[in-house]
Amino acid sequence: MKCGILRYSLALAAGCCVSLAHAQVTIIGGLSNFDVHNETETECNEFDIEIEGPQIEDVFHTYHNGNYGPPTITRNAAHTGILVVYKNPQHPTSMHGLEHFGVSLRSLNQMSHPKFTWKHGLIVPPPPPPLPTVTEAITWDSGEQMLTQSVTNIDTHGQYLWIKRTSTSAARDREVNLEELMTDDPLVTGSDSLDLAPILVAPGQSLSTTEAVSDVIEGSTVLSYEVFLNNRVWTGSYYQNRIGNPLGTVMNASVLEFVCVGAQPTITVQPVSTSAPFDGRATFSAEAVGDTATFGTINYQWRHEGVDMRGEDQPTLSIDPITPTDAGAYTCVIRNDCSRIDTRAAYLTVVMPQAPCVADFNQDGGVDGADIEAFFIDWEASGNRADVNQDGGVDGADIEAFFGQWTAGGC
Repeated sequence: MKCGILRYSLALAAGCCVSLAHAQVTIIGGLSNFDVHNETETECNEFDIEIEGPQIEDVFHTYHNGNYGPPTITRNAAHTGILVVYKNPQHPTSMHGLEHFGVSLRSLNQMSHPKFTWKHGLIVPPPPPPLPTVTEAITWDSGEQMLTQSVTNIDTHGQYLWIKRTSTSAARDREVNLEELMTDDPLVTGSDSLDLAPILVAPGQSLSTTEAVSDVIEGSTVLSYEVFLNNRVWTGSYYQNRIGNPLGTVMNASVLEFVCVGAQPTITVQPVSTSAPFDGRATFSAEAVGDTATFGTINYQWRHEGVDMRGEDQPTLSIDPITPTDAGAYTCVIRNDCSRIDTRAAYLTVVMPQAPCVADFNQDGGVDGADIEAFFIDWEASGNRADVNQDGGVDGADIEAFFGQWTAGGC
């Protein structure tokens, strides 16, 4: 299972009136990917991700799996977090098979107690140990800000895990995206090993890595955690812990942002989710206030599914005309010279027009002989609507397809 978590990076803006000594480092958000090995000892066709803390509006991007498609996002049963469900009854993932999922959060600081569950229909197989969590903290050491990243075995049933750490660097001031957090992506291949061999990690135990914030800003460090199951073997006199099957890879690309103390704008208008018809129009708005005399002009940058929209740098975003690819999450990044804040995500649902009922060919609301007459007029003229089976031609197969629906009494 692979998890990737992203931190955004911006150097302190030139001309900022607040010195670096009065700035602090903040973690803006996170991207998480999961390369998931099915270790449940049965085939599964659903994968659930439950995370305590965030709201639905905090999810601004999800990975569209080729076999499962985009997930559904709802509140969890206890209304204390979110439930992200990838589901496809027609696509079973075999035992030890691998699938890829992903979720982007606006603020990773509020995420806690993640749960990952394979299912087959309504059946929940016995789960493997949960993937370990990754957390970060900013501390001070001899006057310098330090970033400590920890990976923790959160299993509650006493199961051990083996973890091996590697490290690589991403480009300066570059935001990693979900689609790059793949084990075979050039961003993470060729990493330097931090551990000569996997380390046995007990439940509740953490492995921590600390580096200077200034080093992270110069080039964001991507830490990878290869995770293996523990194979506990009885030797005849004692149990011996051995490395078992891979559970997955947890990835974390730490990128930080300096924020001048007291400079962060205050959002007064958050974008609101909406539904709009295909070929129609949708509008999102965001507004913020702040001390522009001290910290500079407030600027806006809209994003769709976590990616900057070129030229969309005003408080109001208009999408016209709407296409199916416009569906998804929209956020606005609001900056001044010394700080940044992200809005909640707003979702655009594209309502596609319903195809006309083939049996009601004349579209008068009823299915009768008049529809047969209307169909044959169009069929003899080789009209587009007469291509009922949509194979690119108007022939006898379309007559059969039409009467199949007409005799059924409708669509």
